[in-house]
Amino acid sequence: MMRLLALSIVSIFFVAAFGERAFSKDSDTFMAHDAWAPPSLDGASVGTAFATLHNPTDTAIEVKSFASDVAKTVELHDHVMENGMMKMRRVDPVVIPAKGQIVMKPGSYHVMLIGLKRPLLDGETVSVTITPQKGAAQTITFPVSQARLLEALKSRNSSKHAH
Repeated sequence: MMRLLALSIVSIFFVAAFGERAFSKDSDTFMAHDAWAPPSLDGASVGTAFATLHNPTDTAIEVKSFASDVAKTVELHDHVMENGMMKMRRVDPVVIPAKGQIVMKPGSYHVMLIGLKRPLLDGETVSVTITPQKGAAQTITFPVSQARLLEALKSRNSSKHAH
């Protein structure tokens, strides 16, 4: 009985930490976890989403495309410092390194949802399909969360003011 309880607790922790992708049966693909999206601003034509894409394989995975039913165009963007100004740029090609990951977070890599067809509302979800050059496409569900946005902003602000 204790063994079954321990196994159940470990399984719950594993799912909570890595989400549904942790149990992917497709060994030649990537996994996504810690996915979320902030609510969009009223009348905004763009939105963002964040997750960690992990590649457990020995081969780099190049992403062919991103798509979502909530946006006309979906791209991976990054922030770069250029001539003393912080700018966003599209990442192309998107490559998840072998045995590595791409960590998306505010102020860094992020999924850019361009031409929103509807607002991203707190408590809803957004689906983004990521299609690699080789292998099967995966649809990642991003919960829209005002609380995660506030948490990210608080964390970012406290790290800027730490001395």
